[in-house]
Amino acid sequence: MSETSPAQLVPYVTGGAFALAFIFGAVGNKTNFCTMGAVSDWVNMGDLNRMRMWLLAIAVALLGSSALQLAGVVDLSKSINHVVGGILMGFGGITALGCTIGQAITGISTLAVGSFITFAAILAGSALTMKYQYWRMT
Repeated sequence: MSETSPAQLVPYVTGGAFALAFIFGAVGNKTNFCTMGAVSDWVNMGDLNRMRMWLLAIAVALLGSSALQLAGVVDLSKSINHVVGGILMGFGGITALGCTIGQAITGISTLAVGSFITFAAILAGSALTMKYQYWRMT
């Protein structure tokens, strides 16, 4: 039996990630899984249906990441960077009056100038973050 190298797994992991992203995107679209919408429904109408979906998603994420840490698969000691990044991304989505990724993808398909600017800012922010993380590691 031969050992499988990580490089041989790349197409399967990438394909699986795209398949999962497609499934989660379709489910999220069908169920209106939106943070801003969930908060808006709760505050404006007192409807907690979408907020319950978010609380369930948060609980599953916490349980899953805790299980992975207990199993020794991941180290969550430096996860504050990810939490801060998620908060900043959420703040940007609220400031842009919608989901940042949706704004870029949907808006670019309609040739909206603001969406091109948003997408450029997302790319620039991602590149700067990667450069900063690389600098911190060296």
